[in-house]
Amino acid sequence: MARRRTSSATPLDKPWYELPPDEMGIAVQRLVRDYRTAQASRRYAYIRNLEAYEGRIMGGYSAHSYCEGDGDPWMLFDGERLRLTRSAVSTAVANVYAPQKPKP
Repeated sequence: MARRRTSSATPLDKPWYELPPDEMGIAVQRLVRDYRTAQASRRYAYIRNLEAYEGRIMGGYSAHSYCEGDGDPWMLFDGERLRLTRSAVSTAVANVYAPQKPKP
């Protein structure tokens, strides 16, 4: 029966930068993996909401995503032709910020 190789467990009470050099890389790698896993659903939801707001398919949320496929009809959403999501968000922002506008 194959046994799982167990390395010395990284103590959770010590930050990665206080660990010995041979354990530091493993701790940082574990942190990055855990952050990536924990943030995946948030990134997906952010891109999905951005696509609904912009009315087009976005590859990501960087400035480069806005430039990809300009004028390409395949990049537009057919289900959101009236752009109601964008209109609703703009109306909500206007209603929230209008009372906070400084009076002359």
